Amino acid sequence: ILADGITPDMIYATVGTPRTKYGFIDAWLVRGTYHIRDGLLRDGSGKMVAGGNQFSRGWAEWLTPEMAAKINAVIPEFPETNDGKAFGPSGSHQVGMSSYGAKYEKEMLFQPASSYCEVCHSFKFDFETKEEYLAALGDPKKLQEHTISKGIACEECHGAGGHLDGGNGGGMPSNCERCHQRFNFVDELADTEEGQDKLEYAFGVKMKSACPSCGTEGSQMFASMHYEKGMRCATCHDPHEVTSNDWKSGYTKPKMKKECSDCHAAQAEIAANTKTHSDQSCTSCHMPNMGSCENFTAMQFPDQAGFDAVRKSHMWKIEIDPTQKTLNPPEGKPRESTVKGWTVAKNANGNNYLDLMWSCARTAISDDNVVNGKGCHSQFQSELDPSLHYKDQQEIYGEVMKFQTPIKETYAQVVGALDTIDQLLEVTKLSVEDKSQVLLLADKAQDAVTLLEKDGSWGVHGARYTHKRIDAALTYVTQAQAIINGKKM
Repeated sequence: ILADGITPDMIYATVGTPRTKYGFIDAWLVRGTYHIRDGLLRDGSGKMVAGGNQFSRGWAEWLTPEMAAKINAVIPEFPETNDGKAFGPSGSHQVGMSSYGAKYEKEMLFQPASSYCEVCHSFKFDFETKEEYLAALGDPKKLQEHTISKGIACEECHGAGGHLDGGNGGGMPSNCERCHQRFNFVDELADTEEGQDKLEYAFGVKMKSACPSCGTEGSQMFASMHYEKGMRCATCHDPHEVTSNDWKSGYTKPKMKKECSDCHAAQAEIAANTKTHSDQSCTSCHMPNMGSCENFTAMQFPDQAGFDAVRKSHMWKIEIDPTQKTLNPPEGKPRESTVKGWTVAKNANGNNYLDLMWSCARTAISDDNVVNGKGCHSQFQSELDPSLHYKDQQEIYGEVMKFQTPIKETYAQVVGALDTIDQLLEVTKLSVEDKSQVLLLADKAQDAVTLLEKDGSWGVHGARYTHKRIDAALTYVTQAQAIINGKKM
């Protein structure tokens, strides 16, 4: 997983996870944005070359020549082969080794790890003097021997000394948001009427080219209705837990203390009564992998919901629309990942949303819901019948309308009938037996109406069950009206 010319004895640490990528911090605690050509860093031989510095699991494992050709047949702009140089500045000479924090053979960032990586991938030393620390630079073994903490440990959130008698650790100086709430301030949004009224409207999601950046879970949630209602990271996550599955696995399964169904009972009821997606979870559609870790620009095709998608989105709201897109370049600019200024869209309420392509037909090899869901509806991953491989958003929208339209039509009939029944009961004399029967039938119909309104998916969470409930409601109100009209059925 190390770049050419970089040997284990010349790095302080690797940074990353086997689920997505690995980079390195070199012996001088500098971010590894380079490789060594025709030599070794250890010997000071060869030439330091920008890029070719980061191991990409997705590229190395999944993007075979056959898969590259398959994608290219649908998206001509996608590199026709998986040859490294075909990926331009974000590629390299070596398959599976991308250029991160660098443009291959052109330029690279020169950053102390403490100015970027260490903000989230933290480490601490026990050197007693500055001179002792400086003397250890260039000697990875000595740096490692003096390392007393790597990764997110107690002090990152609680501060130093908080566990001591009388100590407060600085009063919780940090929390999840230190690493998981990366914002971009969007000037164009600040200039809108909404932005003038509320400056936070301009707080956008930090992007890595055309995809949300890693560490933007909080900034995505910030523009959600969930956040407005008081939900925070620790509502669902225990900050002292990491993942529930093997860390060497190809995808992340976080350990949760609260599930969607704990709050969304109506949706859970309908989903529990469907066979079509019975093996899927709420997150399968409402939290697709969308974010980028490695800024692999050449693999970013948001309109096709791929392919640099390794981090779960935290937006939840799915916009049922044939054309509205979650990820967009500045107005008037081409929809290419190399264009600067991509943003996450907001709806009329100022909330982020997911488009249908990302929800239903994304291609994401580190998304456990896709991997274990037969590839969902991805035209490149799906194991389903080819008729269920969705090529564009309009196609998905058409399928959704097949669910929603008849259910909404029947719902409107039932709501209208319930209103009519209420009015007729005020002016119609009925026997106690007939009136009680009408009220019971109306209540049963109202239960179905309330369920559909609380669910809000109009059949998407479970078309047959939803149809069954609203059809039953129509039968109830029809019978109730017949009783009122003196025409018992």
